[in-house]
Amino acid sequence: MNPRAIIEGGIIAFLISMGAGLLLGAVLGFGESLFLYLSIIFATWISLALGGWWAGSKAVKLKSIHGLLAGMVSLNISLPINLVMGRPEDIAMPSVLIAIFNSSLFGALGGFLAGRRRK
Repeated sequence: MNPRAIIEGGIIAFLISMGAGLLLGAVLGFGESLFLYLSIIFATWISLALGGWWAGSKAVKLKSIHGLLAGMVSLNISLPINLVMGRPEDIAMPSVLIAIFNSSLFGALGGFLAGRRRK
C-alpha cells in the first residue's frame, strides 16, 4: 500500500470537485436548478475517478483499492465541511450512504482504469 498516493488522490479529487462545483455554480447560478445539481454530481463523479486514477497510477499493485481509499479520503474531507457549512439536520443517513457508495465506486473505477493503461 502507498499511503501517500492515497492521500494525494483524495486531495486531488476533493480540489477538483470543489473547483468544479464553484465554477458550475458561478456559471449556472446558485439557485434551485436540477441541471445545476446534475452537473455538480457528474463533475463529482469525474473528480473521484481522477483522484482514484492518480492513486492507482502511483501504486505498484492493488490499484483499485488505492482508488477506493482515495475516494474515501475525499469524502472524509468534504463531509465535515458540508456539516459545518450547511445545517446538520439536512444531511440524512441515506444521502451519506449514497455518498459513501459513490466515493467508493468511482474512486475504485479510477484506480481500475489506471491499471488498464498501456505502458
